[in-house]
Amino acid sequence: MASLVRVARRIASELRCEEDLLINALRLLTVEKKSVPFVARYRGEITGHLCPDSLRRVVHAWEEDERLLKRKQYVLSKVHIEKIRKAIEAAETLAQVEEIYEPYKSRKKTKADEAREQFPQAEDIAHDLCQGKSANPQGDLRVAVGLICAEIISKDAIEKVRKAVERAKLRVISAPEHHTYRNYERRISDIPHHAWLAIARDKSDLRLSFGGDEDVLRLLSIFYSNVPQEFLVDAWKRLLKSKVTKRIFDAKVSQAKEEAADCFANNIQKLLLTPPIRRFLVDESSTSNILAIDPGFRSGHKLAYLRLIDGTIIDTATIYDSQQIKIKNQQIAAVAVGDGQNTHGARRIIQQALPKIPIFVVREAGASVYSASVLAQEELPHIPVAHRGAVAIGRRLLDPLSEYVKVEPSSLGVGMYQKDALSHILEKRLDEVVEDIVAHVGVDVNTASPSLLCRVAGINKKTAEKLRANAPFQSRAQIQKKVFPKDTDTYQNIIGFLRIVDGIEPLDGTRIHPDDYKKARAVLTQAGVSNKYLCQLIKQGGGFDASINKRLSEFPALQDPELCGDPRHSIELLNRAEEVQIAKTRLDECQPGDIFKSAIVSNVCAFGAFIDCGLDKAGLLHISRYRGQSINNISVGATIDVRVESVDIERCRLGLSLHVDDQSSGNFSNNKRPRDESSYDDDKIKKQRHST
Repeated sequence: MASLVRVARRIASELRCEEDLLINALRLLTVEKKSVPFVARYRGEITGHLCPDSLRRVVHAWEEDERLLKRKQYVLSKVHIEKIRKAIEAAETLAQVEEIYEPYKSRKKTKADEAREQFPQAEDIAHDLCQGKSANPQGDLRVAVGLICAEIISKDAIEKVRKAVERAKLRVISAPEHHTYRNYERRISDIPHHAWLAIARDKSDLRLSFGGDEDVLRLLSIFYSNVPQEFLVDAWKRLLKSKVTKRIFDAKVSQAKEEAADCFANNIQKLLLTPPIRRFLVDESSTSNILAIDPGFRSGHKLAYLRLIDGTIIDTATIYDSQQIKIKNQQIAAVAVGDGQNTHGARRIIQQALPKIPIFVVREAGASVYSASVLAQEELPHIPVAHRGAVAIGRRLLDPLSEYVKVEPSSLGVGMYQKDALSHILEKRLDEVVEDIVAHVGVDVNTASPSLLCRVAGINKKTAEKLRANAPFQSRAQIQKKVFPKDTDTYQNIIGFLRIVDGIEPLDGTRIHPDDYKKARAVLTQAGVSNKYLCQLIKQGGGFDASINKRLSEFPALQDPELCGDPRHSIELLNRAEEVQIAKTRLDECQPGDIFKSAIVSNVCAFGAFIDCGLDKAGLLHISRYRGQSINNISVGATIDVRVESVDIERCRLGLSLHVDDQSSGNFSNNKRPRDESSYDDDKIKKQRHST
């Protein structure tokens, strides 16, 4: 088992935290099995108030140490040379263990092995040459010595020449016509991460050439000055080059996948924090409904009528562009339109039939994946598959957090090459993002979907099913009695993130943990805060005002600005979709100079932002077009004005730049609008993925 002290000592300088505090965090997370959100929220006083990311780094360090100890144990059982065993025991990383163990692994017979069998004396001569001693073997013995020297150098010199190779250039010497990286040439150390992902994805179609041969041979002749040049050339070209280039390629791609996962996490966080629509509608009565539309062409627009209060399905239908929509006396409070194909056509129909009803364009990526999933079959057994997408779009408008977590991460269409990143990495990042959001927002246990409940740290599928089966709950105490009568550890771990609105205990609607209720009530009573006022605050959201907070100094948790309600409501009001005026809906209709007002940022990655202008293809606003400018709202869901700079029909590319009106002076809107980016969700637009 990993040592708490050893792990804490190793990461103390990295996290700039005292070892004792890290040991406390490790004990809570690994021994007591507390979740990261719980420790971050409720045990900060004994962990130095480490943030969730730092706590996850602590857990990761513990897991690394566990893997290291397990691997050491296995390797030591295979190696019996005392000197090597001591080196393995002293190794601090897995890479060091593997490097020491490499010569002793069972492997296929090599040319060097055959040379050793034929000329036993060649081994000593080869080692003498590699160590700088002089020797001049002749004939077949020279050939044998050369083979052994090549093998020794190929094992010993990988890291010695790696930097020299990274300073060289990578060339794509053969690629399909119109491929983005055809004739690509760049210094390896300067190749951006998104380029590595693109090259790795199409590696089978590309011929790559790594340069640096002359530099490497010059370097080898310095390290092995007495080894004949032909031995060095053989070692490099036959054995060492493939090892070094593979190690570099794998490392660069691995780093790129990590960055892709980080990019995904940043975008998905903004997406999941999109506020629910109910609070921003004037007509929010229990009888109000919303109309959701999944746009289409030949197959028509799929419609779903949903109850505003809880998303219950009332009816479904299909209409076409040539038809007028017929509203069956439904009390429509808002319309949700997916941003897929023919969105503009669907919006025109709605604007004609319901001119005074607000329209919101909702992100559609992953809706089709959800429609055909087992989960959708369980949740919507009586709804045809074709109409499930419309239901999903409508419910995404009602509660984005509950709905987006139902979809596979790679299908959400946010991030950089998320389909090329490892799925388990994306799943892990999604879990981490949702954990943090749930800790920030809280989950209404009586209304949350099972998919969302499963994302709460400490709740698995079985526990989520038990919660749903026993709902509704009137208090957190009921949850413990009905679901966790004996499992107090799990209850303590999760209960602070489950909210009960309009329950019998007002504190159940806050971020206060039940363990602290007694002290919280005493402080509230002393401050003159009544239960009635607390209930009003829970419905309103946020925290107490400054005058009350002064009287709550004995219990800082009550001064939390997000103490009650849903903090997503503090995000600025969702924009109402503008009236459709631009007739252009296809890439081939555009030309340089066209202006698109209030275009939507559908995706952000390392090299720029993808912009939904209402066309059949998203455009690229390259980072060079806005880097260094005083614009900080290039994020998923933001609205900006853009100008068409270039149109490439053959390669399906639309180049954009920021458009600044004289009156606006760069004052762009950052209002969030539930949008989706289906452009990078399907294989049918692989060309556009190449453009990235």
